[in-house]
Amino acid sequence: MDTTEEIINGVIIATGDINKEFETIDNVFAMNTIFAGIDPNTALEKVKQDIAAKCLSLGGNAVLNYRFEYRTPDPPACFGIVDIYAYGTVVKTG
Repeated sequence: MDTTEEIINGVIIATGDINKEFETIDNVFAMNTIFAGIDPNTALEKVKQDIAAKCLSLGGNAVLNYRFEYRTPDPPACFGIVDIYAYGTVVKTG
């Protein structure tokens, strides 16, 4: 199975499935807003940290099918702002 995995604070974050048995716990969502001049990679890392923390608080140790999206609000109201959203399924592996 072709998947990308990353371990953050002991939580596996996978963009697909993992080759382990697991129990599904819940879905999680996180969001971070960045302003012009801030590195988008830093903002994405913050969202991953938030997802990992929510996973742990729910008793999980992995987030499967992790996805992220971004949105730039229409000018002129919010020029230079980017919202990054992330979501996935929290599971507990055996």
